[in-house]
Amino acid sequence: MSIKNRTIAVVCGLALAATALAPAAALAADNTGTTKVTVQAQEPSDQDPSAGQLSFTVPTVIPFAAKANGTLVGPSADKTQIVNKSVFPIHVTKMTAAAADGWNLVDSVSSTSSVTNQLSLKFHGATASSAGVDLSHDNYWNMGYVNSKNASVNVDPAGDVANVNLDLTTPNKAATITWTLAAGAAPQQ
Repeated sequence: MSIKNRTIAVVCGLALAATALAPAAALAADNTGTTKVTVQAQEPSDQDPSAGQLSFTVPTVIPFAAKANGTLVGPSADKTQIVNKSVFPIHVTKMTAAAADGWNLVDSVSSTSSVTNQLSLKFHGATASSAGVDLSHDNYWNMGYVNSKNASVNVDPAGDVANVNLDLTTPNKAATITWTLAAGAAPQQ
């Protein structure tokens, strides 16, 4: 082989090598990548309905005493708390009331009404209703993560009764309150 052919072969080989190295050289200049990481509270699924449950406690009983004028006197604030036991903030989104047999849930009681066994309940100023009360935008119902200084909220129970013809000498179940909670803080209005 002649020197001219060898020179052409070497030049071609060097050109091929340079072409092959170009992408590697380009990668060497930018050899990093990024990955976005997200975290959210797990939602329940058909396969594992308990997977998404938030961890919290609500008052199991709120014992009221009825005064002669119909005002209900409830327990102290520290006895009526919703407490977050999750490692992330949560908030109450809805409160729904169901009157027990014999009771009639009303927005406000009236002694001049013909309705017997009237019951009006308020929790932190929100009147309990069988249709439910939307609390999802009320910042009062926000709770911080477990063991934080704001991991609980007081439900501040209050109420009134009127035209009662039930025996109240012993505790009488009057209603059930269902609290609905969600992960995160209440959205700002």
